Amino acid sequence: MRNVNDFLALTGIENAAKLFHTQRYKDEITDIQKLKSHHRFPERIAEGIPRPWHKIYSRGGRKMFDGSRYKRR
Repeated sequence: MRNVNDFLALTGIENAAKLFHTQRYKDEITDIQKLKSHHRFPERIAEGIPRPWHKIYSRGGRKMFDGSRYKRR
């Protein structure tokens, strides 16, 4: 969670849903993708966590920051 908040502050993106669900924001998709690649998004979210970044991205980020599905159980 801290890594995601740090990345949001670094890039100026408004919320985490735009990071993990970029395809939902058609008008901003190119800008978000450029920021993510320029600031090395996969490496940044995995800093300090002893797991591969794709596990963190798929299990943690995508599920946790999906407002319509995540029920905080």
